[in-house]
Amino acid sequence: MKKIILLVTILFSVFAINGQNKNGYTVTANVTGFPNNTLIPLTDISGQVTIDSTSVVDGKFKLSGKLSDPPQVLRIQSMVKNQFIYATLFIENDEIKISGDIKDFPFNIKMSGSKTQSNLNNLINLTKPYFKESSAIVDGFMKMSDEEKSKNNKALNENLQKVNKKIN
Repeated sequence: MKKIILLVTILFSVFAINGQNKNGYTVTANVTGFPNNTLIPLTDISGQVTIDSTSVVDGKFKLSGKLSDPPQVLRIQSMVKNQFIYATLFIENDEIKISGDIKDFPFNIKMSGSKTQSNLNNLINLTKPYFKESSAIVDGFMKMSDEEKSKNNKALNENLQKVNKKIN
């Protein structure tokens, strides 16, 4: 009888521990270079739908919630001194840890946590040169005047399509 109670207790503990992280996601970050109260929204990959948001306080921020259909590709993003700062996350209902300096975004920050995030990190490392190329194209475009943007919009799209082919 004691063995059955022990077995049931062990099984219950295993299921309880296993299920703890499945209750939702937590993104915990230790970052430097961000001013206090910098708004950090967690958005869909397009940046159009905000899922959660928080602010940086003393180099830290935390986002948490529950995804109904994990895993999902999401993004944290912010504007700091007219610079778009972002990082792509592959979130499950699990824990993700982020660390780095503002200058490390988006390519050189450290992210760890779920297995899918580890797989995304590997993919990011493989495609990093192409995303840097794409980012440089977009950064150059964003620095143009509205008139220059109108004239160069087609060339921008063609250049980005070339880079996207390399990424694919």
